[in-house]
Amino acid sequence: MAQPNIPQNVYSHKSEQHPNILLGSLQLLFWIFLQPSAWHHHITRMNLALKPDFSWAEVSFKQWGRFPLYRLLLQSYLIVPLLTGGLLTLFFLSVGMISDGLAFQGLIAGMVGGLTLATTIGMGLGVALGVASSVAGIVAGGVAGILTNGLWGGLAVGVATGVVIGVSGQMECHKKSNALTRQISGTVVGVLLGSFAGSIALCLAAFIILIGLIRAGYGFSYSSFIGLSVLILYTTYGAVIFIRTGKWRPSLVFGTLLSVLLGMVFVAILGAMTGLIALLTSLDSMFGLANEFTGGGLMGAVIGVSTGLLLSIYYLLPYAIAERIAGPKAGAIAGALASCSSALMFAEFESKQPIVTIWAYGLLGLALGLTLPWWRSLLSYPITVPFNSVLYFLDRKRASHRPSLLPFHSAFWDEHQSIRLRGLDKHIVLVAKRNPAEGQAAIEFLGTSRQRWAARAAQIEIDALR
Repeated sequence: MAQPNIPQNVYSHKSEQHPNILLGSLQLLFWIFLQPSAWHHHITRMNLALKPDFSWAEVSFKQWGRFPLYRLLLQSYLIVPLLTGGLLTLFFLSVGMISDGLAFQGLIAGMVGGLTLATTIGMGLGVALGVASSVAGIVAGGVAGILTNGLWGGLAVGVATGVVIGVSGQMECHKKSNALTRQISGTVVGVLLGSFAGSIALCLAAFIILIGLIRAGYGFSYSSFIGLSVLILYTTYGAVIFIRTGKWRPSLVFGTLLSVLLGMVFVAILGAMTGLIALLTSLDSMFGLANEFTGGGLMGAVIGVSTGLLLSIYYLLPYAIAERIAGPKAGAIAGALASCSSALMFAEFESKQPIVTIWAYGLLGLALGLTLPWWRSLLSYPITVPFNSVLYFLDRKRASHRPSLLPFHSAFWDEHQSIRLRGLDKHIVLVAKRNPAEGQAAIEFLGTSRQRWAARAAQIEIDALR
């Protein structure tokens, strides 16, 4: 009986991205969160001499001539944010949580703030980190914006920062790990120096805004002063790129480019909001609802961009300093601690809850996020085990000449599951009896994974059957 062929790259991390840009974007998220080795091979396959944790500021002019890079840029800053924000909005609409313009304003502010923060992270710190921050930031920002009591918002922000830390740790597997004492010292130094530098930048920007208020009033020139403050805030962005890359040219180019771009976007949104609200209010009262939601959405966008810019200062500088000293994981922890603390301080002004309660929820969320590698295995285990059991049952009833379902087993796409997946060895033996080549390929794949016990057990049983 002819044995079924093994599909190419099934038992490896070298699977190719789906040609459909929407499905490919979902696959990109899958790789970053569950199968980082596949992300590493995806970057290697581009043949652009880029590291898995590269940032857009590290891309040379020659490398920008390759189409895969533009596809990745489109997925990172358009497809993934739209998918995340769209699904989150549909969820809140389905449960009736967006009933007025104020709730819509909070949702838009949170999502735009998360996207702004993720954009700056992708530019200066890492593309994969930026994509992960985009998803985590939009979800956490949306929850924090629509649940205005500050408690669940603080919890969501804390969990999101922990998720970003986890992704940062996955991206550094190609680097040598630093000693624990150096990681701790690097984190502390990064938080202190980065927060101090960020506070100076914020105070300088606040001073300029105050002068603008005194001299120009609240007209369009006020928008200009806000835009100028954005430019001053983002002189620090060039410093972040220089600290990370050690090159002054990309620091100057990308720091200036992003500063001008974000300043223009901020002023444009504020100007559009002012003009559109004036137009809507002059129309008939039948457009009152449209005025409420449109004005709330635009105001939320302004608040979101402002908050995202401020939080990015408290994330980027501590990250860059701590990473320089003790590696990406220390950088992510330093950035998360500083930005999460600043976010909780902002929440104190918006919420009527006691300060102690807000901080308790925020720190609880941060603790949950930091311990994500441990409890995510426990959380996913009750879901994946029944799924894997169904695959094994179907394979036992399946005709021997048909392709097996073993590649769909969670052991081959979830790199983080540390708990033994019972029955995996039996499934491998079943497949090996029908197709020895496929069984051997599965054993070799699992030989270096966290489920290597199954590879050893299956190999022993296969040898005994010969």
